[in-house]
Parts: sequence; C-alpha cells; structure tokens
Amino acid sequence: MDRSAYVLGLDLDGDLLGITKLHLDRPVAALSYILRADVWGKGHATEAVRRILALGFGRLGLTEIHAKHHPDNPASGRVLLKAGFVPTGEHAGFNTYTLRPPQTAGGLRSRTRDPTTSGG
Repeated sequence: MDRSAYVLGLDLDGDLLGITKLHLDRPVAALSYILRADVWGKGHATEAVRRILALGFGRLGLTEIHAKHHPDNPASGRVLLKAGFVPTGEHAGFNTYTLRPPQTAGGLRSRTRDPTTSGG
C-alpha cells in the first residue's frame, strides 16, 4: 500500500509533545512539524526532525526533502539548520530549505538508522 505521508509522534514518558510529518504527495517530499509551546527550546523538535529524516533517506530512499517556515518563527529555521537543511530562499512568504542525503567519500549515500525498526 502506497502512503502519501508518514507521521511520527514525539513522546516523552507517555506524554505527546508534538508530531513530525513527511509528505510524499508532492513533486518533492516535504517535512512539517509542530511542537507544544511548553516544550520549545529543549531540542525535541530537532530530534523529531532527525528521526523522520532517517526514515525518509533510509528506508524510503528519498533523494531530496523540502521544508519551510514563516519568517516570524526563526526558531523553526534553527531547527531545520541543525538537522542539516540548506536555505534555498523565499517562496510565497515562507523561508524555504532543501536537504539531500549525506554522501560518502565514494559518492554513495551513507546508511542512516531507521527509527521505525527495532535494533540499533
């Protein structure tokens, strides 16, 4: 069954802090996330983004993921930069970003851990 999106919940001790979503129903996959305001600034969003990127570039084999944020929310931009995204400009009033999978010295994609599977 084909999926148009993957959604991962960010849970801490049984408490849902937010979600991150990988949208596959677009010409290029796109990332979005939302986090409760009372847990901002503690690294949770960055961790959630890194986990869904591992899924996208690992098991799903994506070659590029896009993201955007409103200019009035610079903290979201910092999350994307920490996760490895590269700014690409502005579109329709949003700051835009792109990320491609990491490359190895030989030019092949490196393997990333898929957080949806057991083991390490």
